[in-house]
Amino acid sequence: MELICKVLAWDWGEIIKISTGAGTLIVAWVAMSTWKKQLKVQKVTDLLDDLTDSVHEFVQHISLPIQNLQYIRIAIDSMEYDIDLNKKLEYPLLVRYIEKSGSETALKLKDYLTACDPSVNRIRSLIVKAQVFQIKNFDTCYNACQMLVWQHDRLWAIYSMLCSSGLNWEHPDVVKQLGEIDNITHKELQEALNENQVAFLEFVKATYSEQYKA
Repeated sequence: MELICKVLAWDWGEIIKISTGAGTLIVAWVAMSTWKKQLKVQKVTDLLDDLTDSVHEFVQHISLPIQNLQYIRIAIDSMEYDIDLNKKLEYPLLVRYIEKSGSETALKLKDYLTACDPSVNRIRSLIVKAQVFQIKNFDTCYNACQMLVWQHDRLWAIYSMLCSSGLNWEHPDVVKQLGEIDNITHKELQEALNENQVAFLEFVKATYSEQYKA
């Protein structure tokens, strides 16, 4: 009986006010948490949309210098019949082509590669920005994007060598660079692009599913 009296003596109006206030705080906290999650999802989605557009643009632009490289390789092979070919060199065909047509070819290649620069810069900027969001399995995306733009860097290396007709072709460092350039083919570049574009798109698809799952 004493316990009942104590309970009846409580200020139930104040208790209800406090309970209502606490309930409101909980609802507000849940709403805020949901809003923050939705905001993050939207930011990640916007970033991946921008990155996808940039990758698509890059792949379109890089196709021209890769195709140009195919023609360059054919022209290099044709140097086999040049009367001024120095067969004593480690890479005689490549060297003769650089001496004969390198500067002219480099200018055309430069035009193609310069058109790729804006999309390359955006890709590099976006994958750095994306790391802030701690996206699941983002290393897959990062590595794929790095491999994509690396093909662009390799083509710039070819451009640089084509411009360098006055090098000492017998110097060990130059011979090493010639070897690296000689190993770059349009087929290899295209395969790298295809493989890493697929890896990137699969990551984006999986991330969208993860972000919007129930």
